[in-house]
Amino acid sequence: MTSKKLAPLPLDLSLPHELVDQLEPGQPIPDIVPRPRLLPPLFGEKPVEPSAFQLSGTLIINDLDREKLESDNYLDRVDGAQLNFEFRK
Repeated sequence: MTSKKLAPLPLDLSLPHELVDQLEPGQPIPDIVPRPRLLPPLFGEKPVEPSAFQLSGTLIINDLDREKLESDNYLDRVDGAQLNFEFRK
C-alpha cells in the first residue's frame, strides 16, 4: 500500500462584512441562520423520556502487552476507543 500526501485544502474562516459591522466587543455572536441540533446536549440533565438518540462507548485496552501492563500510566495501556451511536425511529 502506498501513501500519497494530499495537497492542503483552502479553509476560509472569514466572517461576512455585514456580520462584522454588527459585532460589539464582549457581546455574544448571534446565530446567522438558526439550525436545528443534530445531537442532543451531551453534558446536561438527562431527559426522563427516552430519546431517539443514544451515545455510549468504551476504551479498548491491550491486557496482553506486558510492557504496557507494568506501566504506571493508565493511558499507556489504552489502544483506542469505541463509540456507539444509536438512532431509533
